[in-house]
Amino acid sequence: MDYRKDIDGLRAIAVLAVLLFHSKVPFFEGGYLGVDIFFQISGFLITLIILKSLGDGTFSLTDFYERRIRRILPALMALLVIMTPIFYSFMLPDDLENYGQSVVATLLFANNILLLATSGYFDTSSDLKPLTHTWSLGVEEQYYVIIPILMMMTFRWGGLRTTIFSIAALTITSFLFAVVVSRYNENFNFYMLTSRFWQLGAGSLAAFVYERSSHVKDRAANFLSSLGLIAIIASILTQGDVRGNPNEWTLIPVVGVCMILLFSRPGTLSFAILSTRALVFIGLISYSLYLWHQPLFVLLRLTSLDEPVWTDYLPYTGVAFVMAVLSWKFVETPFRHKNVARERKSLFLGTGVTAGGLLVIGATFHLTSGFYSRWPELAERDAGFGAKQNIAYNLRVHELANRPLDKATRSRNVLVVGNSFARDVINLLRSDPTLAGLNISYVENTDYCLLTLDRALVANAQYIIFGSGVRRDTAACVQRQIHALSATGEHRYFVTGMKNFGWNNNAVMLLPETKRYAYRARVNDPVIHDNLYARTLFAPDAYVDFLTVLGADVDGRVPVFSPDRKFLSQDREHFTVAGARYVADLLANNPLFVELRSAAAKRDNMN
Repeated sequence: MDYRKDIDGLRAIAVLAVLLFHSKVPFFEGGYLGVDIFFQISGFLITLIILKSLGDGTFSLTDFYERRIRRILPALMALLVIMTPIFYSFMLPDDLENYGQSVVATLLFANNILLLATSGYFDTSSDLKPLTHTWSLGVEEQYYVIIPILMMMTFRWGGLRTTIFSIAALTITSFLFAVVVSRYNENFNFYMLTSRFWQLGAGSLAAFVYERSSHVKDRAANFLSSLGLIAIIASILTQGDVRGNPNEWTLIPVVGVCMILLFSRPGTLSFAILSTRALVFIGLISYSLYLWHQPLFVLLRLTSLDEPVWTDYLPYTGVAFVMAVLSWKFVETPFRHKNVARERKSLFLGTGVTAGGLLVIGATFHLTSGFYSRWPELAERDAGFGAKQNIAYNLRVHELANRPLDKATRSRNVLVVGNSFARDVINLLRSDPTLAGLNISYVENTDYCLLTLDRALVANAQYIIFGSGVRRDTAACVQRQIHALSATGEHRYFVTGMKNFGWNNNAVMLLPETKRYAYRARVNDPVIHDNLYARTLFAPDAYVDFLTVLGADVDGRVPVFSPDRKFLSQDREHFTVAGARYVADLLANNPLFVELRSAAAKRDNMN
């Protein structure tokens, strides 16, 4: 295929959509579809290349993967070499450890799998992950492992028709799979090739009919390609919820891209728009621009005490363009052209050594838990939980899971129900030595609306604590559970509120020491609103308002450090050991602790 400027223009639309989405520009909530556009372009071009090579008998897997190395790795590794020391300087342990894991996974083209595996309560926010965008490289490269081998084998065994049939069958199956799974497992659906194959496959199928599309009359081609461009732009501006993507609605921009690939040609409106000089240039640098924008945006977030607004991203977007141009000119272009780049042996050796060094660095960040020991604000060697004391500290509570409660000691039996926030509550109770006489049992639950409790545990518990925090969408379920359990006997109920310690602890550490440890972070708005709502539903002596306990001021700001300069929370949601001790002291006169302290004292009376 001759060079098509309009495809570079389409790349520009894709990368600009992603930039606008990640910088949270209003009206571009559907900008994540830019990645979907890239998938189709990749499937289209790669299939054309393989198809031509198979047709003239020159296809070679070695040559194919050498092309991929030249196209992907040099620019990616240049980014990692430059940005890794910067992130080492700015990141707290959890974030640095996650970055190290991402470096390893990205170089192995498996960051989509890592992101899926690490999604959960203790997962670093995607806003603070510099390499979260490389999940798409993982999907593409996994496709590139399958598609050349599949095409080579089916072409040899059954000819072109068999090849087309095989890819069409996989594409349709993947689409149906994505539609179904989008309802049940959004993370798996978003990150995994099984739900993305159909988008790359759609591009591949377009490649098979590309030559025949040239027979379509100009007027029809103009209409179809224009309609395709409208479908793409309309989807970006209207499909505002990334959750569930890809699904049947994603079919609209996918069909739109196929119309552009097949019917855009000189003389059509779409070609005139997409082949403008500015869009073509942005398309040429689109890969490097895609690589650079997310790390730079994360750098902004890491150094911001409050969540940035879209205008804050403008200078970083400018820097991303500058770095993309430099990367395209001095890294991408030389390595992509064999007559300028080094020979294959040197190429493989150089990329192998560089990748090996980066893999060692990434593994070191992981094995040292982000060099945890260099942060006295977090490290507590006497806590007994190792470097990951805040996570291990929280997970330790599982030792109390479904612990039987003796009917004979019912007056001091406590049942705590909920998720990781409920485990925080148990750590608060265990931090107060005056509560040592309590018998605590923990029931893991992530959805109060679906909660079913063991009757014996409920019957033998004097105190039942709903510890997950109360949100607007769960409050009614908590009330319903309390009402249902009230019919099973006399119990004392407590409900804990949500808590939050601000936007970003990394930025706090950049403050001068004279200001750092006295800094008060603004609680996220949703937590403030949920807390105010919960206070209207539950009696003051039954509701633990963490924001009030922490001394939230009129602006909703709470302390970040304990008086001994320890982080109250590393991930801004769960207590560290020091955080639990500090908050337990603040709760000394709270009805929860007062009543439980009285119950715990009954142990001596019974003996």
